[in-house]
Amino acid sequence: MGIIDWLAFVFGVLGVIFTVKQSIWCWPLAIVSIVFSGYAFYSTKLFGDFFLQLIYLIQSFYGWIFWYKRKNGVFEIKIVDTKKIIFFICSVIILFAFIYPILVYLKSDKIIFDSILTAASLACTYLMINKYLQNWLIWVAIDIAYVALYGIKHMWLFAVLYLIFAALAALGYFEWKKILKK
Repeated sequence: MGIIDWLAFVFGVLGVIFTVKQSIWCWPLAIVSIVFSGYAFYSTKLFGDFFLQLIYLIQSFYGWIFWYKRKNGVFEIKIVDTKKIIFFICSVIILFAFIYPILVYLKSDKIIFDSILTAASLACTYLMINKYLQNWLIWVAIDIAYVALYGIKHMWLFAVLYLIFAALAALGYFEWKKILKK
């Protein structure tokens, strides 16, 4: 656990806290965490997580711009409908089918686990950017699964980070649900 891991940890927690608060500052904080996390994952041969960080980087810039353009307009929290749930599930399956052979080729570690979580994380980020309430519940499940993966890899600081992410995601769900009821 070096300084890179700690920086990823601190900025990651701050990024999620600011997301819960619906602050546009969540995006630049996330970008800093993504850069440091990407380095840590690459160095431990979790290539799915490394590539996920690259995509998160792009998605974070997109999210930042997307939220910025809506800062003075109506940009409310929404409920996922059945079509979006089906779209989400299909997206995870398609992304997994794309990611898995790449990770096999790269001789990544924990390929199936890494592929599934990478696919689910990508699909869930779409829900978060568009402020769908259920993104938080999906993040709870994803983050708990990541705790297990990082435990297996002996990446204890990241395991703790994702446990905190799971708790913050649960908090995010209840906070956004309260706002939605108003």
